[in-house]
Amino acid sequence: MQDISFKNELKIGGVGPEMVKIPSGAFRYLNNEINVNNFALGKYPVTFEEYDRFCDATGSKKPSDEGWGRGNRPVINVNLYNARAYCEWLSEQTGNNYELPTEIQWEYACRAGSTGKYCFGDDVNQLVNYAWYDKNSEGKTHPVGEKLPNAFGVYDMHGNVWEWIADIYLSSGEYEPLSIEKSNEHDYINHIHGIRGGGYDDSVDNKYHRLSSDNRNSMDATVVDMQCGFRVSMFPI
Repeated sequence: MQDISFKNELKIGGVGPEMVKIPSGAFRYLNNEINVNNFALGKYPVTFEEYDRFCDATGSKKPSDEGWGRGNRPVINVNLYNARAYCEWLSEQTGNNYELPTEIQWEYACRAGSTGKYCFGDDVNQLVNYAWYDKNSEGKTHPVGEKLPNAFGVYDMHGNVWEWIADIYLSSGEYEPLSIEKSNEHDYINHIHGIRGGGYDDSVDNKYHRLSSDNRNSMDATVVDMQCGFRVSMFPI
């Protein structure tokens, strides 16, 4: 298993989220062979502890933890704008370029070389070792990093919380992912953005396979949801 991880120092003291260097490579995405340049991705979803530090520094409102606890649990009840504001603050604090991952970056990092439904292949019986979902979550989030990582050394890519990604989706019959460069030309209001990975309340029995590496879902950018958080990416590295 690869795990080339690092943390960047913050101007206010302390360090940012632990990041994993994701190697360049290629994978099959929507029936196309896609080449991906190397980048860094959060080893875990952003936690309440990390997001609360941002709120304290900027005077932003802290999101509800639904009574489940903060600390090392993934932050929830944040919309796309909250996630992007955290990325902008982190960039200013570290001098590095942090963003939400694109859909291609997210899926490539989730698969970690796997061509199956999940980062470990197709055996759904193994999912309990990698993910918090409806069969084992007791209807709530769990601290990050308690399950097994994928081959890149990244945790919680399946289940626990849905994760915002950078790409906009336009409701024109089928989803049309736009690149982060293109999405930055648009006003985000009323746009539907991608979310990936599935959450603690999702089921493998669902016909949409929401916990799989290739499942594509979306949500209005203004919505806050108790199943949705995010993780950060960094490029260049």
